[in-house]
Amino acid sequence: MAIIKPLANFTGEYMCIVQTYASIDRKSAKLKIIVRESKFDLSYYLNGDGYITVDCHARDISPLPELQIRINYELFETENLKSVQGENGLYNVSISGRIRKDQLESPAMIECLLSIPETNYNKRRSTTYYGKS
Repeated sequence: MAIIKPLANFTGEYMCIVQTYASIDRKSAKLKIIVRESKFDLSYYLNGDGYITVDCHARDISPLPELQIRINYELFETENLKSVQGENGLYNVSISGRIRKDQLESPAMIECLLSIPETNYNKRRSTTYYGKS
C-alpha cells in the first residue's frame, strides 16, 4: 500500500486485505502523520520582581505535542500546556514557568523538550543561564 502526498488528516488505522481462492489474509497498522513545527523557541527573561520567566513555544505542528521545561536536567514546574488549533488543523503550543533568581545556580542549563505521544518524534532546545554575581 502506498499513500501518495499524505496529509495530517490521514492519521488512522489502515487495513490491507488479500484474497485468493484458497484463503483471505488481513493486516492492519496504525499510521500517524506528523507535520513538523515551523518554529520552536526557548527563551528566558528577568522580571523586575526577582524572578526569571522561562517560555517555550512551538508553532504549526500536528498532532498535538507535549512540552516540558527542564533546568539542570530536572523537570521544572510550569503552567499547563496552552494550545490553539488553527483553521489549517495545526497547533500552536506554549508553556512557561517562573523561578526565583536566587534559586537558580549559575551557570544553569535550561531545556525545552518537545515530543509527540506514541511516536519517536522528539526535539530539544537549550540555552544556558549565567547569573550575575
